Amino acid sequence: MKSTTKLLTVLILLMCTIVVNAQDSTMYKLKIEKSESMQETGTIMMGGGFLLLAAGGFVYQFVNPLKDEIKDNSIVEGIGIGIVSVAGALIVPGLIVDRIGKHREKKYQIKLDNLRSGLYISPDQIGLKLTFNF
Repeated sequence: MKSTTKLLTVLILLMCTIVVNAQDSTMYKLKIEKSESMQETGTIMMGGGFLLLAAGGFVYQFVNPLKDEIKDNSIVEGIGIGIVSVAGALIVPGLIVDRIGKHREKKYQIKLDNLRSGLYISPDQIGLKLTFNF
């Protein structure tokens, strides 16, 4: 009677653990997807920033020397500097968002890999395995 109760208790705990691990596994997979999305957003921001940096440099470097043909040269300089400023405002946050996304993806991937439980049967032994990392 006691061994049956112990076995039943162990099986119930194992089933509860598997359900909790399945929920945690789903949660970690969603967080990994969001982290990958953050990385993509950061990469797009950096790419756009570098394109604007090139465009601003072009405007400032090649259009600015045409001062004889343009009466108000300060407007062209201002446009070039403005484009380069916007580029910097995209590159720096894009780099930060990309790195944060990469860090989070690694963190949740490790947690997902370490989340294991189950019934293991081999010719030598039968056992339960449950791993929790805090």
